[in-house]
Amino acid sequence: MATFSGTDRLRDLQAFDDTKAGVKGLVDAGVTAVPYFFRHHPDPLPIAAPSEAAAAILVIDLAKADVDRGHVVSQLASVALSHQRAVPSFVPARPTVRSSSRLTTRARPHMATVSGTDRLRDLHAFDDTKAGVKGLVDAGVTTVPYFFRHHPDPLPVAAPSEAAAAIPLIDLAKADVDRGRVVAEVRAAAETVGFFQVVNHGVAGELMEEMLAAVRRFHEEPLEAKVPYYTRDVASKVRFNSNFDLFRNGFRSPAANWRDTMFVEMFPEAPSPEEIPPPCRGVLEVYAAAVRRLGERLFELLSEALGLPVGYLGRDAGCRDGLSLSVAAHYYPACPEPEATMGATKHSDPSFLTVLLQDTSGGLQAVLPRPPEERWVCPRPCVPVVVGGGGARAAAVYRSTTAGEFLAHYNGKGLDGRSALDHFRIPAAAASPPPPPHLVPARDDAFAHLGSRRARARAHMATVSGTDCLRDLQAFDDTKAGVKGLVDAGVTAVPYFFRHHPDPLPVAAPSEAAAAIPLIDLAKADVDRGRVVAEVRTAAKTVGFFQVVNHGVDGELMDEMLAAVRRFNEEPLEAKVPYYTRDVASKVRFNSNFDLFRSPAANWRDTMFVEMFPDTPSPEEIPPPCRGVLEEYAAAVRRLGELLFELLSEALGLPAGYLGRDAGCTDGLSVAAHYYPACPEPEATMGATKHSDPSFLT
Repeated sequence: MATFSGTDRLRDLQAFDDTKAGVKGLVDAGVTAVPYFFRHHPDPLPIAAPSEAAAAILVIDLAKADVDRGHVVSQLASVALSHQRAVPSFVPARPTVRSSSRLTTRARPHMATVSGTDRLRDLHAFDDTKAGVKGLVDAGVTTVPYFFRHHPDPLPVAAPSEAAAAIPLIDLAKADVDRGRVVAEVRAAAETVGFFQVVNHGVAGELMEEMLAAVRRFHEEPLEAKVPYYTRDVASKVRFNSNFDLFRNGFRSPAANWRDTMFVEMFPEAPSPEEIPPPCRGVLEVYAAAVRRLGERLFELLSEALGLPVGYLGRDAGCRDGLSLSVAAHYYPACPEPEATMGATKHSDPSFLTVLLQDTSGGLQAVLPRPPEERWVCPRPCVPVVVGGGGARAAAVYRSTTAGEFLAHYNGKGLDGRSALDHFRIPAAAASPPPPPHLVPARDDAFAHLGSRRARARAHMATVSGTDCLRDLQAFDDTKAGVKGLVDAGVTAVPYFFRHHPDPLPVAAPSEAAAAIPLIDLAKADVDRGRVVAEVRTAAKTVGFFQVVNHGVDGELMDEMLAAVRRFNEEPLEAKVPYYTRDVASKVRFNSNFDLFRSPAANWRDTMFVEMFPDTPSPEEIPPPCRGVLEEYAAAVRRLGELLFELLSEALGLPAGYLGRDAGCTDGLSVAAHYYPACPEPEATMGATKHSDPSFLT
């Protein structure tokens, strides 16, 4: 039996948990009253009379499904429909009707028991067999388990004649004779279709056949030979599993895919021969090296197609060397109901480039994004398919990101039918055509070409192209000078990526505003707390914000804090640059627009963020203009926050310490110190757009 304070909920819950005895431990200890953190509010729903309950809960005899299946199906359908109309009363189930508490883990060697009612448990049971879809087939399933079943795809499938003409076939051997023509073919394919097939690509036909045979041999090995490679650890160089996104797609998209996969990370650090499964040793290394050489040629052609130097994508941008080459060897076992599931749902790969080799079975389809409508086309079997950036995305603009962030997003979302790139797309408003050139003056004394020795003609001003939004945002960010740098450089017009559409909402008259925003005198909480609590409740319910007086934060301290923020932002650039970062793990960071690469238009402001609690930065970490005053101001605001959380708790009918202490709302405190430099066109931009803060309280 743990001791409970009765006032510190988090501590009491931890004390209860530390006993490791559970509720049974409380009973064994002789408790005579239920601890407060177990107490519930009475449920307002009535309980039905036993006679009503007996009639309300349908009993279905499943044995009758063999005799009159249609009747049983109609009964189940009626239950499903009535469940959607949920009767507002509790109906206790008949005590004689029971469900099996536990089923056998495996009914056949590689077959998990599927409850049909607990999706997460069923997915885990399937995964725990480590046998994948092949295990289901080996166990003799005659129907596809429900979590593999897909809704029919609404897109039509193109006729074979249309497919043959729709998918570009590029002869890479011609690149040595008429390179310009091949580059043009690659450009047209990438712009209009997003993928193409290649011949005379340099990967020997025998090698491709050997690779396909090796993949088949691995997947058809006995289970005990594959189990050592079964893992969902993405850090493993060699891994075998079924549906990398099984536990995400199981909930976010309709169903899992009917396939098993062996992944091998081949570059930059290839696994040792001993790490590669025996059926694939030797051939996998040779095949990966050949595909890598093909990839180098394709990156050269794509670079030229983009009007870039031949080595830009592969060498300079690191698409070849900077990351990796992974081999994903899919296996699609024979399916008892091929019309009910899919081997791979609609998706976009996360790689710079995918070189896809299919066997003679066919089945591969790609979306053809051509009028009058999208439709599926079937590429030629046994001819490598190259999948690149996609025509529909050719004109889109994306924010900069890292490979780690991109892959984390891709793995997190799974194969949900959407491209992972959409998450990084800069909205159309920010990526729209630039304003007329006069809005972005290009005086020789204020601008210079990026990459030249005169990278800056003035200290804090980057060149703005006016045509490449992503490049312009990156150039602005690279100055590390923020909006203050633009002003110091003498801009006379607001750059286009700061321009906002006019806000349609009207502005209230000053007299209305004065009456609309509640003003709460916190000093009165000591005299008439109930009245102040009522005022807070009304303000929170009707307006969502309020102003406070007699709040305990000294006026001189507030003035000093504002002056310190101004001093920091008006320091020379070299004094601020050491704090300039977009790393949210940094306790002290300075930048302009934390969402610069995501928002429709940037805000005309710079910001210093300081995480003050629970881990306060050392005085040396805080910028000199703010040292001393920032710590004192943060402590005063934290005390104010504690008082406000008490009042809000009481306004909600909770104990005074609930939000601040028990729920942990006061455990963290961040200071965001915004600075809004003078603007040459104040009507064209905003210091802060309409938003809601992510904090408990601001």
